[in-house]
Amino acid sequence: MVLDRSWTPFNGVLSRGYTSGHTWLRLKIDPRIVERKKHPNDNRLIVRILPHHLDEVAVFFSDHLTEPAFVVGDTISPPVSDMRLHTHFITIEEATNPFELLLRLRTNSNHSIYAEALTLNDARDADNRQLIELTVFFVFTSTAIILTALIWMPSRDHVFVNFLAVTFIGVVLGSILLGAPRLPYFDGVPPGVVDQLTSFLVPVYLFLMIIFHSRILIRSEEHTSELQSLAYLVCRLLLEK
Repeated sequence: MVLDRSWTPFNGVLSRGYTSGHTWLRLKIDPRIVERKKHPNDNRLIVRILPHHLDEVAVFFSDHLTEPAFVVGDTISPPVSDMRLHTHFITIEEATNPFELLLRLRTNSNHSIYAEALTLNDARDADNRQLIELTVFFVFTSTAIILTALIWMPSRDHVFVNFLAVTFIGVVLGSILLGAPRLPYFDGVPPGVVDQLTSFLVPVYLFLMIIFHSRILIRSEEHTSELQSLAYLVCRLLLEK
């Protein structure tokens, strides 16, 4: 059984890199230590699961492993709920006594995951902060794109074109990671489309980043060693693939 395995304690974000297997997490939650200031009679807890690009996270109660799991992820439709969050989440309706959850992560991307149990109001506050981060990120990066475009127009320098492409794709990827696909504007997008888009854009982003930095280094003879190191790193990555 899963519970009989050897478990390694961790705090914060769990990151295992890229792996073809599943990653299991065991969360011990004690609702008695949660402060319910605004609604003391509301026993619901919200388990938020980040980041957004995770393919599939199955959530089991450790004492009911034979029952169907709650499954969330960017390849799955969001659960039917009376509230909207910009992260993956499940709702524990009557959370009054300590309990354990088992999370099984399956994803083609980096096995990095963060989970937290919050009251309804705290979950909404955390979600609002995430939405503010998304807005600030979008405004600043969009400003950088506009300024770069204005500088490029008279010079027509190819380096600026590379920078524009890298920044634009970075905006798209960053917005996905910060939960933009959960905005109401994207309700009609079928599950899995964002996952496929992310899988396509990540290697394109890395490729354009390599071209951009290579062109910067080529312009300066002082950085020949850095360019050689970059070429060596690219070759290593290609050989490992």
